[in-house]
Amino acid sequence: MIESRWVYRKRASPSGVPDAATLKSHRISHLDSVYARAAERVAIHLPRAATILLQAKLHKMIESLVYRKRASPSGVDEVAAPRDSINLLKNAVYARAAEGWEALPHTPITSFTSVKLASKQIGGTMYKLDYLANFARNKEAWQILANEPYAIPNPFSLEDSKRTKALQRRMGEMFGREWVQFFGCTQEDFSALLLRLGVEQCAMSVGFSQAAYQSFGLFDNLQKLIAPTTESVCALDTRYYFIPYVNEDTLSLNPILDIAHALDSTGREWVLFVEVSALVQVGAWELLATLCHPQIAFVVSGERIGLTPRSGFVAHSLGSLVPYLDAPLASGFMAALHCACEGLRASAHLWEYCTRGYNALLFRYLTELLGERVGLFTPLDACLGNCLALRVFGAKARVLAQSLLLEDVAVINGADCLLGNFKPSFVLGELGFEEPHCRELLSISFMNLSPEELALIAQKIAKVCAITQALEI
Repeated sequence: MIESRWVYRKRASPSGVPDAATLKSHRISHLDSVYARAAERVAIHLPRAATILLQAKLHKMIESLVYRKRASPSGVDEVAAPRDSINLLKNAVYARAAEGWEALPHTPITSFTSVKLASKQIGGTMYKLDYLANFARNKEAWQILANEPYAIPNPFSLEDSKRTKALQRRMGEMFGREWVQFFGCTQEDFSALLLRLGVEQCAMSVGFSQAAYQSFGLFDNLQKLIAPTTESVCALDTRYYFIPYVNEDTLSLNPILDIAHALDSTGREWVLFVEVSALVQVGAWELLATLCHPQIAFVVSGERIGLTPRSGFVAHSLGSLVPYLDAPLASGFMAALHCACEGLRASAHLWEYCTRGYNALLFRYLTELLGERVGLFTPLDACLGNCLALRVFGAKARVLAQSLLLEDVAVINGADCLLGNFKPSFVLGELGFEEPHCRELLSISFMNLSPEELALIAQKIAKVCAITQALEI
């Protein structure tokens, strides 16, 4: 297996100082052996790639790597390859192997036979498979914020007050709620809201959001919902429930209306905070309208609908919640918010695309190419039509994501992966999966990709899976 670190000890010399030429030779010979082992393993699966590896002029690249000294407990200086250099080396191995891909026998996609032609026509495009997690910025909405001369509106300006209230009223009508109040959707915002509501009276679903999940590390008395069902929710003696419509990472749907009706039958007072950013992103306004229960409050992240990070709102019809959500509004925020939401509501093609079931099409392409090496963490009928919780058995999602980026495909393992934490999915961990299995997830969501593009993406994923498996990385 290609090592993630190489350490070279100084050799003894008459002067007590290691000979530079000897040390350099030692480094190069060791790295050569790493390449040789990689080439030998690749040769089993990728004959032409192995030839390319062995014939490559590796010394130039090896000599370009930067080494740094670090102290060791034994007092002997060691020279270690920095992480960036190691990643460069691994990427180079991958790139060399990828050059031999065309010589490999490919399993054809029976329902789409012109992939090579499509590749030529669509070449150079970055294929985004993280639509829900990493939403595109709304430039028009950002411009509204940029045009505001001050961060906070003048509280004594009658004109500003009227304009803000008018926009809040229009936003309320859009979401079928009486109040629309600013909520930052950060870990700090969730912690403050939980404290105001009374942490012991709250239950949080682990799939609500990455920021909300951090609250479990702060409050021991915050009740945890692993997989919300009518039974598990009603079994908790709490008043406030935080449950997403679409779970983070696994992209599975929660039965929100069933849960609301079940809570009604308990006779208790309750409020259900539902994260609905995903529904807004895909233009599912009719679906939002069905969640008309007055005890349901909508939580929407501004970042996930094209606005700035650390922004969002709660739309509700509960006067008792108003004092708990009293954060000041930034200048232009309501206007930018209305712009973003109105734009998504006017894009009828978004929801129409989701109804085509292209997630099933992509999975079929992948199974035709990879067979039993791929599976699902969430059944297709339990996701939106543009979502796929893909499982690549035995793979490491971080390696796949890095390698796919070289193939112009952007994908993530989960919310922590997107934030650069390089951790496996916390949602799968809470569901009981072991860490190696949590790393097998590719949390896929996409929009406006044609069947031809999905077929091409499937071949790119299959290519990366074959190469990374051959290189054992």
